[in-house]
Amino acid sequence: VLQLGYIDDDTAYTDENPGEDGQRWALDAATRANLGSGWTGYGDYSVVSDEDYLSDLNRSLEINQATHLQRRGGVRYRDQDQYFETYLNDYQTISDTIADVNKPYAQLPEVLYGTTRELGWLEAGLESQYTVFYRDNDELTGLDRANGQRLRAVPELALPMRALWGFSRPSVSADYTRYELDDYSLGDGSFDRTVPVAEWDNGLYFDRQSSLFDVPYNQTLEPRLYYAWADAEADQNDIPDFDTDLQTFRFDQLFQPDRFTGGDRVGDTNQLTVAVTSRFNDLLTGAERARFSIGQVQYFQNREVTLFGEGAGTRSRSPLAGEVVLSPLDTLEIRSSGLWDPETGDTEEGRSQLVYHSEDYRYLASLGHTYSKDELEQSDIAGVLPVTDRVSLIGRWVYDSKLDRTVGSLAGLEYNNCCW
Repeated sequence: VLQLGYIDDDTAYTDENPGEDGQRWALDAATRANLGSGWTGYGDYSVVSDEDYLSDLNRSLEINQATHLQRRGGVRYRDQDQYFETYLNDYQTISDTIADVNKPYAQLPEVLYGTTRELGWLEAGLESQYTVFYRDNDELTGLDRANGQRLRAVPELALPMRALWGFSRPSVSADYTRYELDDYSLGDGSFDRTVPVAEWDNGLYFDRQSSLFDVPYNQTLEPRLYYAWADAEADQNDIPDFDTDLQTFRFDQLFQPDRFTGGDRVGDTNQLTVAVTSRFNDLLTGAERARFSIGQVQYFQNREVTLFGEGAGTRSRSPLAGEVVLSPLDTLEIRSSGLWDPETGDTEEGRSQLVYHSEDYRYLASLGHTYSKDELEQSDIAGVLPVTDRVSLIGRWVYDSKLDRTVGSLAGLEYNNCCW
């Protein structure tokens, strides 16, 4: 698939950016290949002439301004017990305001391998990753200047127990990481780290059948207990940050042992999650019409591992994390998620969205609200309205209550037929 865009003389752009010639262009190419015997190939390449191209010449209801365009290509293999992937990955940084220290590293290459094997009652698994990280760091100093290789392997041994009424899965693993770094300013660039991890995930399943408005449904009650322990060294800030970030806390993170993404930090933890989910399924169609979930983490010790100052914590309980998904009709969905702190009584974060579409998706309407304490509160409305069989009006508006102004708007006319 090849997509091209070109404008010979964008006078509005040259008025706002003196010195530019007004020629603006973009290219986006994607390829997919089924190579047989479980192997597939892929490639994606994007490039634009300037940082405002994507926001000025929008082809969808998205308003967010991209700062990096990804170029990635590789091959994958997958069967019932294992998977393998290797690829090259790089970026075009299209925002002139991004400092060199904040530009992402290229992976040249990255190799992934994972497998799961049944050993009688036991289950053995391995997740592994080898990466060569590179970016132009000539103007940087300290840890920011480092490039190099990272090998990460996480072998795991588990005892899965499953029944119709519940499950229990205790497991132990070792998170091992090895670095071979160039331009490393803190000494020898060859070092490793091993962190023992233990997890115990448990859940029960209860259900009952009833009816609502003459529609039979099945209601479930699914309590869940999840314990995680990881004995990681507190000071890991002598390790560069190639691809690591602190995860945003939400309901899904209640059942993860590590608060960091990527491989350059492994969080220390000793925690117990208590959560419950209830679902309502239409017995006539099997569709899930409603889902309610809520949970909280109890911390038994302070979290000391940081990503250059971020990620530590001393509180004994997390905020309550919850989510609600309602689908009363096949064409209507209402989603809401958020964090509420019982200690202060404050809502820390919240996101709600209502989406309605016709069965053929020609009509679309959405309402949304996003809130983050002391940071932002935004509302948005979007829609697609057909005028004829081939012509539709599209539009979106985003308003920030804290700034008291519009932060994004889009209005357009869309034409579609069988060919273009």
